Amino acid sequence: MKTLMFSSRTGCLLPLLVFFNLFFGWIFFPTRLWLAIEGILILLFFLNSYILLRHLSNKAAHTGRRGRKGVIDVEGKVIKD
Repeated sequence: MKTLMFSSRTGCLLPLLVFFNLFFGWIFFPTRLWLAIEGILILLFFLNSYILLRHLSNKAAHTGRRGRKGVIDVEGKVIKD
């Protein structure tokens, strides 16, 4: 079972958390903790983007190979009755 951070449904959630912490994190957290959380969120964002990109590129590569097996090239001609 996938965790929340590494599933593809976090495409908008993670950048939202990064920007929310960037603008409002200093209100709730001390400076060092605020910067550490921001760094971790940015690292998770890049890691999530990298995993998603690898997944999509692998899927596209396998689909291209698999889709060409068993293809029959047929030329259609119009027959007049």
